[in-house]
Amino acid sequence: MNTAELMTIREHVAAVGDAIQPLLLPHAGLARRNAYAHVWLGISTVFGDQWRATAVAHQVIDFVHWIGVNPNEDYAAFSGPAIRLPESEQTSLPRPPEKMSPHRSSGPKVVPEPSLFDAVNSQRHGSSPVGEN
Repeated sequence: MNTAELMTIREHVAAVGDAIQPLLLPHAGLARRNAYAHVWLGISTVFGDQWRATAVAHQVIDFVHWIGVNPNEDYAAFSGPAIRLPESEQTSLPRPPEKMSPHRSSGPKVVPEPSLFDAVNSQRHGSSPVGEN
């Protein structure tokens, strides 16, 4: 999929998410339903984790519209096509650049940048947040 198609899908997800948020029924284990997460999870479930490289854009948009009409249905109830592109037509997924940090040993060492999840995890387990001593 190209950037324009991905932006179009993102716009449709935002619009459908806004529309279905008040319509989502409570779900066990969730204090509050997140309509946007519900739509993105549905896309990954129906089209696979690598959907950006393997799915047909208009089929993903059709699925997003289906969720807009059927916000509380199981994803498996989607009867539209969810065809994966042949390998020859698949696009490669861009990889995020790795952060490099100088290290005293020979050669650069890859140091992952701390995320919000690291900070929350360390606070839950009582250790100091990442980056603090």
